Amino acid sequence: MNRQRACVSLAAATVVLACAAMPTGAEAQARAVDGKHARVEVIAAADAPDPAGALWLGVRFTMEPGWHIYWVNPGDSGGPPTALWHLPPGVAADGFLWPAPERIPLGPLVNYGYKGDVVLPVALRVPAAARGQAITGSVDLRWLICKDICIPDRATLAFALPLPAAERHRLAAWRQQIADARAAVPTPAPRGWKTSVTSTRDALVVAIATDRTMGGATFFPIDEGVIDESAPQRVDVKGTAITFTLQKSVHLLTLPARLRGVVVLASGEAFEVSGAVADATRGSLSSRE
Repeated sequence: MNRQRACVSLAAATVVLACAAMPTGAEAQARAVDGKHARVEVIAAADAPDPAGALWLGVRFTMEPGWHIYWVNPGDSGGPPTALWHLPPGVAADGFLWPAPERIPLGPLVNYGYKGDVVLPVALRVPAAARGQAITGSVDLRWLICKDICIPDRATLAFALPLPAAERHRLAAWRQQIADARAAVPTPAPRGWKTSVTSTRDALVVAIATDRTMGGATFFPIDEGVIDESAPQRVDVKGTAITFTLQKSVHLLTLPARLRGVVVLASGEAFEVSGAVADATRGSLSSRE
């Protein structure tokens, strides 16, 4: 199936860019904006950085029913949100953290992303010299929001910490929303898990020996263009072992050295896995997480 990239520039862009040395965005007017089919806002988990200098913010998308935005690998179409931060000198922004996505069928396509209400957490790194001082900044956001059509949107949002008095009552709820989003970010697979990937003519077979029983799971490839996202995933569970049979993308010309992905269990737990890819005619390799 031809991949239908609705917004090539977004898909190709670095997910989050930091511009710590630039002055605070003078054109930023608001912390929140009502965009096309979504309200988008910058929220904060605290008024000041923690003892290690981390200050957690979040970009929250509240979407109208039926609309969605994209995970870091968007699947068959689309592209993830991007951000360019304008921060005081010495303050830097990490990249977005990406909560576990869901499969979103869209006609013959399958996208990976989020519906409803989602927060993308991001940590600011505040140097010791700047702690105890007010922090103001802004972020240039671009995103693609889709339903039966896809619409690019953008906004420049501002924030100021400590929060203005009129917004201080929101802090507890924002702290919880950011904490929930961070808890939904996939974690590295437990040390005892063992992942192997075997390439057959048409499929990549991902076998994972885990430390728990599970009712089922879904595999999300981190890298684009490796599997056919719209093809059904065959999932076989035997005891604590789970095997995914994933149809290869027609655009896959060269096998990757490793297959990276996220496994989302039926329980909602999500883990990052990675395994060396072995051609079936050459025998299987395996790797310990």
